[in-house]
Amino acid sequence: LYHAQCDKCGADEQTIHHLITECPHTQFDGYLKDIHILTSQAEEWLRETTLRIETDCYMSLNFYIYAMCKFI
Repeated sequence: LYHAQCDKCGADEQTIHHLITECPHTQFDGYLKDIHILTSQAEEWLRETTLRIETDCYMSLNFYIYAMCKFI
C-alpha cells in the first residue's frame, strides 16, 4: 500500500511521515505521542483522514498505518 505521489497535495511521496507531519491537508495538529497512545483527538483524526491508495480506492488513515505496520 504505497502511492508514489501524495493524492492530497501532490508531494513526490505519500509516506506516513509526510501524511502526519508535512501534508497541509492531512497534518496532525497534535503530538506524535498522541497517535501512539491514541488520544481521542488522534483517534478522530485517524478515522476522518482518508487517502487514495489506488485509482478509485480510498482507505482511512488508521487502516493505512496498520497495513504499513509502522508510523515513520
